[in-house]
Amino acid sequence: MSEITSLEWDWIDFDERRVVWPDSKTGGISKPLSEEAYDLLRNAPRFHDSPYVVPAVTNPQRRMSKHSYWAAWKRILTASGLVHVGTHGIRHRAATDIANSGIPLKVGMTLTAHKTVTMFMRYVHVEDDQVRAAAEIVADRRATIIRSKGKAPSPWLNRPPDTLPAGGKVVRPPMPYSGSGVPLRRAANDR
Repeated sequence: MSEITSLEWDWIDFDERRVVWPDSKTGGISKPLSEEAYDLLRNAPRFHDSPYVVPAVTNPQRRMSKHSYWAAWKRILTASGLVHVGTHGIRHRAATDIANSGIPLKVGMTLTAHKTVTMFMRYVHVEDDQVRAAAEIVADRRATIIRSKGKAPSPWLNRPPDTLPAGGKVVRPPMPYSGSGVPLRRAANDR
């Protein structure tokens, strides 16, 4: 929220399509503008020569207060018929969308201004569809194992015995024996 309410017009470089915050919670940052953000800012009204993109209601020379910001946000949500969600919740949603879009991790961290993977991952949430899809994959694998009488399908099954995927040879340890001289049975996936 502070990056929104403190945003000054001078920090927006419309020619380069980026915003440069000289100081934020994570230090000075510079972010490129999406086409939509660029259009919104380019067409946003400017109030009484205010330096702020979101000026205070009663004094445009000051930035909007947290109270005014939240009150306006609630009015916007109510007018649009949307369920209440805070702007920080939107940040979590954005991080989740970034992570699920196949965007490289480092690019996602740059977009959200997270300096560590740990912090970025705190904002990323697992969605039910992903968990359901993973459960189906596991269930299909288990069903295949059951149908094949306990042998898990493996890339190793179609290879000549005693070879590795890279073409090397497998050195098998000698068959272990019990104390009575009878070979111990190996697990199904060791054969």
